[in-house]
Amino acid sequence: MRPGELCDMKAGEIEKMGAVHLYRPKLHKTIHKGKPRVIVIGPRAWKVLEPYIASEIVFQTPSGTYWNVTNYGKAIRYATRAARKAGVEMPDWNPNQLRHACGTRVRRKFGVAAARAVLGHTEGSGITDRYTVTGLEREIIEAASKVMLRIG
Repeated sequence: MRPGELCDMKAGEIEKMGAVHLYRPKLHKTIHKGKPRVIVIGPRAWKVLEPYIASEIVFQTPSGTYWNVTNYGKAIRYATRAARKAGVEMPDWNPNQLRHACGTRVRRKFGVAAARAVLGHTEGSGITDRYTVTGLEREIIEAASKVMLRIG
């Protein structure tokens, strides 16, 4: 989902549908076009989310403040730096890169229509093509990232 959709998630917008949960954000990018937005939350993602569902705003801190897109981005950058400090080779990430990487994995395994659905793209595959890379492109990016990490 988009970072803003995650940060604005409310418990009342999530419904259980068998093995998955559906998140229907009241506000989303294409609401002004009258388009619905349904985000499927699978079992693995639900295990991460479930402890936070007790509060109306899902990602609320104990002090009562809530996550926003800026804080979410900072947390991801902090986690990637901590992983590198622990010896894991990885580039910096931001929320949308994680979203697009997920779209790429889905596209590679299930095709462009599935990636479009996961990313919430409702028109053609053009925008999905822009945000997902496949095959040789991914190998080039991964190799270049490793080289860049080594040369600084």
